[in-house]
Amino acid sequence: MLRVTSLPKSFGDLKHLRHLDLSHSSIEELPDTICKLRELHTLKLFGCKRFARLPTNIATDLINLCCLDTGETDLEEMLLQMSKLENLQMLPKFVVGRDSGSNIKELGKLKYLHGDFCIARLENVVSVEDAWEANLIDKGHITGLNLGWNGEIGGSVEALEVLDRLQPHSGLKELGIYNYGGTRLSQWVGDSTFTCLKKVRLVDCKYYWNLPSLGQLYSLVLLEIRGLDMVTRIGDGFYSDGSVITMPFKYLESLFISKMESWEEWALVKAEDGRVFTNLKDLRLKNCPKLKGALGLPDYLPSLETLGIEDTSLDLVASLSNCRYPSLILLRIEGCRKMKKFPGGTLPSNIPNILIMECPELVSLSEEGRPSNLKSLEIECCRHSLQWNLGMLTSLTSLYIGSIFEEEMDAYPKEEGQLPTILTSLTLSGLFRLKSLNGSALQHLTSLQYLSIDSCKAIQCLPQHGLPTTLTSLCLYCLPSLKSLNGDTFRHLTSLHTLGILYCNKLQCLPQERLPESLLEL
Repeated sequence: MLRVTSLPKSFGDLKHLRHLDLSHSSIEELPDTICKLRELHTLKLFGCKRFARLPTNIATDLINLCCLDTGETDLEEMLLQMSKLENLQMLPKFVVGRDSGSNIKELGKLKYLHGDFCIARLENVVSVEDAWEANLIDKGHITGLNLGWNGEIGGSVEALEVLDRLQPHSGLKELGIYNYGGTRLSQWVGDSTFTCLKKVRLVDCKYYWNLPSLGQLYSLVLLEIRGLDMVTRIGDGFYSDGSVITMPFKYLESLFISKMESWEEWALVKAEDGRVFTNLKDLRLKNCPKLKGALGLPDYLPSLETLGIEDTSLDLVASLSNCRYPSLILLRIEGCRKMKKFPGGTLPSNIPNILIMECPELVSLSEEGRPSNLKSLEIECCRHSLQWNLGMLTSLTSLYIGSIFEEEMDAYPKEEGQLPTILTSLTLSGLFRLKSLNGSALQHLTSLQYLSIDSCKAIQCLPQHGLPTTLTSLCLYCLPSLKSLNGDTFRHLTSLHTLGILYCNKLQCLPQERLPESLLEL
């Protein structure tokens, strides 16, 4: 952030200034003399977190202004008589004020607005007809529209009427509705005439209970649904309004659903040819505590590559054994705090990558449920994971274990066979109470090429013998207790090409013995 906090009054003497960019500065307000800059075309204040007030006469004096960027500021109301800025093309955010001075109807004459546009504080609209006069339906150059309310206004009829009258043009590409207080949405939301709409976000609409028919949005590629507290079921109406839809969500690639406290059932409609979500690649479910078992996941997603499950019921994780996801590349399991055994059923055998995070009670991987093709495993914030027997993962080539604060261990791996011998990459990061590496167990990792030890505060030295001779890269980062490097550690590392040492403050020198020639040649 720039340290500019104010502009001098004399700034108004720059009569020919056309562009003024104060983005990400610490400025709080502009001097009134800025209204003398009659040739000003661009005024950018994006990211000025402390900025709260625009000079009163900008709209009447700076009539050539084409760009007014006040995005991510503390601005609570817009200019008086905004409609005077008829040449305005870029206005990322309009804040509806509590008085008529920044009335939403001022937008009516700004017919050249284009790009992304947000209208905030819609709870301040005093007349639904004012919303109609904003004339969004004729602003054909706006590509992205965000509509936001603020505060608890539960079940407001006025909110629905305002939304009705803010219908955008049918060429819109992105739509977001935030903190809406009505119990249902306008009919235009999800209408099939929006043939260009690619991204839709419905966020924190706490009183809304029935999702619109978004399956008939032909071009939709991303859908985010978050914080719809009253929704208990996603059913037929989500896919179609009753008209025949051959393939609902035909081109949808990303679906994110989170903070759905009451959601219990996800019912799949039977389309004409039986196919739904045929192109879905990324599905993430978070904070959906009541969604369970067979009612919780589609059983067939032929294009799915990434599946993320966070803070949901254990039933949902177990139900994965009934799902057919032939293209799945990454499975993310996060925040399942009561899960003790994973996966609890047989996972699809062809999953190559799994990430497990914040599962503090997880004590083992299910031997019968392990994917036979698993190649990469990342484990974070799972306090028992240093005890897991991963040797059974016979296809595993990459392992990351990180962020374990509680478990104290003298050495890792604990014993030979705890890690698969085919492993080529091993990263240990943030294992704060791990004291050392077990060389006698590591030397059996005869394929290991990359070893990284990062933020392990208790490690004081590396094993003198036992680091695999196949190592080509060794990285030692943020090891505050590491005091010395023994030459015997490196003597047999004849393939080592990269040695990285950073933030090891107690380490005073490299070993006196000669380092491997493979390293010295580079």
